[in-house]
Amino acid sequence: NAVFLSHLPEFLHHQEEESLSVEQMRQKDLWAQLTSSILRNLRTIKFHGWEGAFLDRVLGIRGQKLGTLWTSGCLFSVSLVSFQASTFLVMSL
Repeated sequence: NAVFLSHLPEFLHHQEEESLSVEQMRQKDLWAQLTSSILRNLRTIKFHGWEGAFLDRVLGIRGQKLGTLWTSGCLFSVSLVSFQASTFLVMSL
C-alpha cells in the first residue's frame, strides 16, 4: 500500500503532463497557423484595416496559451507537493 502511494503522484503527473502537452501542441498549431496567415496576407490586412480583428485573435490565442502554461505549472506544483507528502507519510508509517 505504501509503495502504491509513493508512485501515485508520478502516475498522476504523467497523465496530466500528457493531456497538457497535447493541449500545448494544439495551441502552438493555432499560433503557427495564425502567424502564417498574417504574414501571407499582410498587405490585404493593412489595405482593409483589419489589424484590430487580427490583434484580437492573436491576443485571444496568446491568452489561451498562457492559461495552459499556468495550469501546467499549478498541476506540476500540486504533484510535487503530493509526492513530498506521500514520502513523509511513508516515512511516518
